Amino acid sequence: MKKLILLLIIFSMNQFTEAQVYMRTHKNLGVYCQLNTSDFDKNGSYSFQTGITRQLGRYVLPEFGYRQMIQKDNNRFIELNDPIREHFLTTAMIFRAPLVVINERKKGRSCRGEVLEIFCGPEVFYRLNGSEGFKENLSTSIKGGLGVFHVRTGHSKRSKAWTVKLEAYYRHQFENPMNEFHIPNEFGLQIRLLRYKVYDFVRN
Repeated sequence: MKKLILLLIIFSMNQFTEAQVYMRTHKNLGVYCQLNTSDFDKNGSYSFQTGITRQLGRYVLPEFGYRQMIQKDNNRFIELNDPIREHFLTTAMIFRAPLVVINERKKGRSCRGEVLEIFCGPEVFYRLNGSEGFKENLSTSIKGGLGVFHVRTGHSKRSKAWTVKLEAYYRHQFENPMNEFHIPNEFGLQIRLLRYKVYDFVRN
């Protein structure tokens, strides 16, 4: 009888420890980092950009960050030691939508795969080291491309809390007629890291 009671206690404890179903909340915050290069112009500029982001609902990702652009000048012989650097504050509103799950597979009790998504959205750049007025330092663009990120099912808290996306895109710049300085069209790569707040659905 004692053995039966002990087995029942162990079984119930095992069921309790496995009964963890982590759910995401809408609260999240992330960072992004990107590298850009001028399109089809090997002598053009390149830039680095970083900032903060978050996901609103399922389809919207606002961004706010900082950008530094290195301009190449063929008339400067000390370009590598003294490059022309431009600094910007940036903001964007990115809209995304999942397309398809690729490389679906099963490992143990977990199903895994990679989600391919499409995204696009408007961007605004404000040049910090310009000598002109406010409007003369504004630039606008539109960015669009494809992203991929890993997904998995199961009871892992970490898999629910984190999403890492690799994104490739093309940025088309709109010229500002009030500004002699123009950001070129660009190709870019971006890493987006999002951290979600999760809770144990069974215990709450």
